[in-house]
Amino acid sequence: MKTEMKIEIKNVKHSEFASHETDCFEATVYFNGKRSFIASNDGQGGCNRYYPIKGGDQVAVYKQVEKLNKELVKEIIYTEHGTLTNDLDLVIGEMLVTWQLKKRAKSLLRKVCVIAGGRLMSFNISAQAYQRDPSAVSRAIFKKYPDADILNRFVFDIAFEKMDGHI
Repeated sequence: MKTEMKIEIKNVKHSEFASHETDCFEATVYFNGKRSFIASNDGQGGCNRYYPIKGGDQVAVYKQVEKLNKELVKEIIYTEHGTLTNDLDLVIGEMLVTWQLKKRAKSLLRKVCVIAGGRLMSFNISAQAYQRDPSAVSRAIFKKYPDADILNRFVFDIAFEKMDGHI
């Protein structure tokens, strides 16, 4: 029985201003729940770099990345520009995009956010004010936007899912 690979990134440091051809970042990569190695990119184009956690072995990192890429390359990704074989750079790139979107969503949800008329809107009302008196805030919003879906009433993962395509 084949077990599913679980790859995650944590401890992300991202630099928007230094990101030119690629995202400039550094992140810890976890493989099947175990802290494995560091991934980074200087944002000037080119592939990600992978190196060991302090005191680790660079050769072991290369072997692990090579092993992961052998598994990932079995997947074919279809795009509007053609087909690609999957690799660790693409997987980490997708995770980084999701991390950036979640960071943006968390920032937006500090204020009252709604989706109404197919648009994402943020009101100059703090999320804490909404939590103190949700019915008063809801009445004011529904008066102007009867189809509004107030995202602050959901746990983050559901609010983020509802924001899909709007941020």
